[in-house]
Amino acid sequence: METMHGYGESWFTNLNNLGSEYATQHAQKQAAPKATSPMHNYGDSWFENLNSQRLQYEQQHQPHNYGDSWFESLNSQRMRYEQQHQPHNYGATWFDGFEQMWEKWQDSKNGGHA
Repeated sequence: METMHGYGESWFTNLNNLGSEYATQHAQKQAAPKATSPMHNYGDSWFENLNSQRLQYEQQHQPHNYGDSWFESLNSQRMRYEQQHQPHNYGATWFDGFEQMWEKWQDSKNGGHA
């Protein structure tokens, strides 16, 4: 029997046999008595020490430790810079007359000829 993917019936039979074998072995392992001692025998103090070392490392390797005031100062410096470096500060009235000024400039450029 050929299936959609072309594996054939033997592939599925083999897969079923492997699944049954795995289930049998897994059941045997579950039934076996477990060792009561942990793998490492480190104890709680080892993990507590490891955690304190981690905390100490994280405190020493902070990205900045600047605090809120540093960021507030940086923001006020940015605002001051932006106020001092405006692109023009002309105001809306200057733009109201811009079209007329543009036409005058075009006329002067063309020598007064439209």
